[in-house]
Parts: sequence; structure tokens; C-alpha cells
Amino acid sequence: MKWRILFLLWFLLLAEDLSRMMAGGSGPCLITPESGQQVANGNQPQDCPTFFAGTLIVFERSYNWIKHDDNDKAVVAAFTVVLALSTIGLWLATNKLWAAGEKQFGLLSESAAAQSRDMKRSIEAFEDMSKEAKKANEISEKSVLSANRAWVGIESAAIEVLEIGEPIKGLITIRNTGQSPALQLRGRFNTAVLKKEESPEDPATIQIDPPTNVLIPNGSYLYPIFSGSALTQQAMDLIRAGDVRIWIVGKVEYWDASGFPHRSIYKLSYDIESKGFGATTDGNDAT
Repeated sequence: MKWRILFLLWFLLLAEDLSRMMAGGSGPCLITPESGQQVANGNQPQDCPTFFAGTLIVFERSYNWIKHDDNDKAVVAAFTVVLALSTIGLWLATNKLWAAGEKQFGLLSESAAAQSRDMKRSIEAFEDMSKEAKKANEISEKSVLSANRAWVGIESAAIEVLEIGEPIKGLITIRNTGQSPALQLRGRFNTAVLKKEESPEDPATIQIDPPTNVLIPNGSYLYPIFSGSALTQQAMDLIRAGDVRIWIVGKVEYWDASGFPHRSIYKLSYDIESKGFGATTDGNDAT
């Protein structure tokens, strides 16, 4: 803006200086002064006005022309034309501005829609990452708890007395192989002698006495087992023939140090030849 003002002043000074070269009558005059504006000496040649003086003369003549009564309609007509041209120009500018605004609005709408889609994808990605992080954290927590919790299970099961005229007697040994104590431990094991087509009771339904024991890590606990009646010769023959089987079913419950309950159920069948117990495909579970 500063340079424009300086350029305008320079142009006006240059025009004034150039106009003085013609003011002495050496060149053609675009504006000739009227008689009232001449010098007093009539013999002196008519001078051309300078740029500044000529500008004042033009303004004065224009003002006098507008004041003249015969020119009022022409002035109104001229202003009407100017007003019409200005209105048309304003309409064209407004139309261009409207079109530019519509285009800008369209671009803004597309940009907003794209940003909305990107934001939605970012939120979905963040939610997926949060879910994965939560899942990983849960897995890590479970791994830590699993590695440090109490694990109680059967270490051995054996029949110590299997003789005619004596009740069947055996011993179940359970051990805590975990890293923390098993709290409020309780368990029960029952013995059953059944025909091979019969199945013993569901170990999950066994009723257990209230807990009274704490089993430390690597500690063991013994549960004796026995049948209520003495073994007969006939029963022994059926056991040896495989027509009768000896079953042990049991359940153990306890709490770990983190306050989570656990339960193990067992369903074991005795093999007369190997003199050992084996787990069946059903009825055995641990949590």
C-alpha cells in the first residue's frame, strides 16, 4: 500500500512537470481557459493550463454543466446508466461469489466426510487395539495366576488289601504341586464293586464334609479307601474274570490364595492284572 501511494504521487508530479512544458503555448492544448481565466494583456498568446490547473478547470466546468437547468435530465440518465451498470456488475460478482461459495461448501463437505471416515476408522482401530490389549492383559493375568496358584491332584492310588475274607482296602494320595497353599481343602473318595456293565455314581454328586485342611506347596494328604463287606471267593473269581470291576470315585475342592475356588473329580477303574488304577474317558475333570 505504501508503494502504491508513492507511485501515485510520483505520477502526479511527473504529469504536472510535463504539463508545464506546454503551458507556454508551444504545444496543443487539451483544455483552453475561458476569457475570464486569461491574463490581462490581450496581446500575450493564450497559455495552456498546467496539469493541476487543468484538473481544476475540468472540475469547475463539470460542476457548472451539472448545475445548468437544461442538463438535469442528462445527468439523471447518466447516473441511471451508471447505477444499472453497477447493479449488473454487483449481480455478476454476487453470482461468482455464490458459485465459489457452493464449490467451497462442496469441498468442505467432502473434506468433512473424509475426516469423519478417517476418524471412524481411527476409533475402530483404537477400539480393536484396546480389545486386544485387554485380551492380552487378561491372558497375562491368567498366566500369572495359573503359574502361582495351588494345583491339587491325585499323586497315587493303590489297593493295599485284596484278599478273600477281608474288606477291600486302599489309599489315595493327593499332592499340591502348585506354588501357593490350597486353602479350605476337603475331599472324599468312595469304593464300589460293580458288574462290568454297571457304572458307579457321578463323582460330581458326592457330598463332602466342611473343609478343615490347608495343603502347603508340595504337601500331600492321604485318603484311605475300603469296601464295607469282606470279599468272597465268588466275588474274587468274578474280579479275576473281568466280570466285576473295582471302582474309586472321588471329589476334591479347595480355594487358591487369590480367592478362586477349584474342584477336581475322579473316576478310576482297577485293573487286576497290572494291579493299578486307570482313569476313564468320562467323569474326570479339574478346574
